[in-house]
Amino acid sequence: MARRGSEWRLTPEEIACLRDYVSHMKRVKPDWEPPSHILRAIDDVLPRRKRRRREGLPVEVRQAVLARDGHKCFFCKATDNLHIHHMIPRSKGGTHDPENLLAVCEKCHAWLHEGEPVYNIMVKRLGGNTA
Repeated sequence: MARRGSEWRLTPEEIACLRDYVSHMKRVKPDWEPPSHILRAIDDVLPRRKRRRREGLPVEVRQAVLARDGHKCFFCKATDNLHIHHMIPRSKGGTHDPENLLAVCEKCHAWLHEGEPVYNIMVKRLGGNTA
């Protein structure tokens, strides 16, 4: 944080970090809303990055993927808090084609977005070890 006059302000690096956090949380938990003070901090100092408006995942595609995957997480077979994961991200040219999508639970989805290798996720969720 830096002081400007009598006020403390976030540095551009801190604001970029907050933006990344908000972006990550919205990917992992789509219904999550950032606290208003975080939104104000992000909006007040730096202009938002311009992004293309993307189409959301059609409900019928989501339902088809869940049905195909048995309404279970692909990795751990959990049935709660299921998300749909794009194996090839939209930002890298991935589509909403069901062949590019997996039903995953919230925890496995978070691990995928943290860069955890698929094998390690399966070992963790199935209670094995890598040795």
